[in-house]
Amino acid sequence: RLAEVDGVMLGRAVCDDPWRLRAIARGLDPAAPGPAGRLAALEAFLPYLEAQAARGVPLARMTRRLGGLFRGRAGAKAWRQVAARPDGAGPAALLAAAKRCAA
Repeated sequence: RLAEVDGVMLGRAVCDDPWRLRAIARGLDPAAPGPAGRLAALEAFLPYLEAQAARGVPLARMTRRLGGLFRGRAGAKAWRQVAARPDGAGPAALLAAAKRCAA
């Protein structure tokens, strides 16, 4: 169908489930580079999170759109709570919550 349209709008679907973008990329090109799983994607993002946290950027500000990354998995609620914490939770707490979801 992509030959018949100029573009596709994903809107809230991607906000609610950011991993959907990876599924779309794999559907378009199964050999597309990228992380093998959700935890790997987060681990690739950690250096950025750590650098920004060192500059004083709150974790919740950087992870605002990642809340749905572990949607439908055990521990997803705890993940969202850590990702949205305004009290200075750091990347290490975020990674620990993600590992509980990925287990």
